[in-house]
Amino acid sequence: MDTAKVTEGPTSLQVGSDAIGEEGPAEVGQGFYNPAMAITRDLTVLAAKAFQPPQRPEFLDGLAAAGARGLRVANETEDWWVTLNDRARRTAKLAQANVEGLGLTDRVVTRSRELTALLAEGSWAFVEVDPYGSPVAFLGPALRGVDDGGLVAFTATDATALHGVDAKPARRRYLAEPPPRHAPGWKEAAARLLVGAIVREAARHDRAAEPVLVHTHQHAFRVYVRVEDGARAADRALGQVDEVVLCPECYTWGRQACACGQGSPTGPYKLGPLHDEDLLAGMRQAAERARLAEPQATATLLERLAGEARMGPFFLDVDRALEARGLGSPPPREDLRAALAEAGIATERSHYGPTRLAYEGDPDEALAVLDELATR
Repeated sequence: MDTAKVTEGPTSLQVGSDAIGEEGPAEVGQGFYNPAMAITRDLTVLAAKAFQPPQRPEFLDGLAAAGARGLRVANETEDWWVTLNDRARRTAKLAQANVEGLGLTDRVVTRSRELTALLAEGSWAFVEVDPYGSPVAFLGPALRGVDDGGLVAFTATDATALHGVDAKPARRRYLAEPPPRHAPGWKEAAARLLVGAIVREAARHDRAAEPVLVHTHQHAFRVYVRVEDGARAADRALGQVDEVVLCPECYTWGRQACACGQGSPTGPYKLGPLHDEDLLAGMRQAAERARLAEPQATATLLERLAGEARMGPFFLDVDRALEARGLGSPPPREDLRAALAEAGIATERSHYGPTRLAYEGDPDEALAVLDELATR
C-alpha cells in the first residue's frame, strides 16, 4: 500500500495515499482518511478530555482505518488507553505502524476483527463508530459494548435517507418516517430522527441513551450519547421520543395536525435536549489549551452548540419560513432577534446554517413575530 504523511494538530500519521483528496476522501479503501472531517476529530479529542469515564478510561476506535481518530485521542490526552480496530489486515498493520511511529505502544493496541464480534467480547468507556453510510448495523452492538455511564459516538453519512430525499432507506434502516425536505428545521429533524433511532435501540436492551453532543459537518451527522443501565432509565429516555407534524406549507410544527390540513406525522424524533451543557463547557475549556487541526472552526462550532443547548427543538430557518408563507425579504437578523426577545422568545445562532435560529418558545408565536416584521 502506498502511503502519505498527514498531520492534524500535534499528531502525524501515514494514510493510504489513494485515500486523500482535496476536499475529502478520493477513494474508499485501505488506509482510508478524510481530511475534511478533521474538525470532527478535534471534537472527539475535546470530548475525551472533558468526559470523566465511570471506569478505566478505555477508548475503542471500532472502524479505525489508518487510526486517525483513535491515535489523536491517545496522543493528545494523557489518560486514555486506546484500541484501534479495522477488519482489513493491511490497514490494521498500517495503524500499528502509526502507533509505533508515535511512540504509543504502551497505551494503544491494534486489532483486526469484525467490529460486532469485538464489541461482544469486552466493554469500553468510550466507543467510536465511524462507518461508511449508515451506522444502523452497529447500533445494538455498540450500545451494549459500552460501560454503564460511558459514551458512544456514531457517524452517519446516509444524508439523503435522513433528510427524506429518499424516504425508503430511512423507513428500512431507522423504522421511521423522515422529515419533508422543506419542513421546519428539516436538517435538525434529520439529526433528531437519527438520535431517536439510537434511543429506541438502546431501550431494546434496557439501556438509556441520552445525547450529549449532536452536530453536522458537510454530509456527516455526529451523535454522542451517554449510556445508562436500567429499564427505568430507558423508559425515561423513550418518553422524549415521539412523532410530530412538520408542515412545509405553514412552516410550523406540533404534535397535532396543522390547521392548514397539510403535513402528516413523521419521525419518531428525539424531542429533548441534544447537548449536555457541562460537557460542552469542559470541551470549550479544553480547546483553549489544545493544539487542534481546525482551532477557529472548532471554537465557533462549540460556541453555536453551547447556544443551542439552551433552546428548544426545530430551528427557525428565516428565509425558508418567509418563502413558504409567501412573504417578502427577511428582516435584519438582529432586529428579528430583538423582536423575538421582546415577545419572550430567546434565540441563539444555529450551527445548521447562517439563516437559521435556534429558539425557545412557541413556534406559532415565533412565526407571528417574523410575519409582522416581514410585512412592515
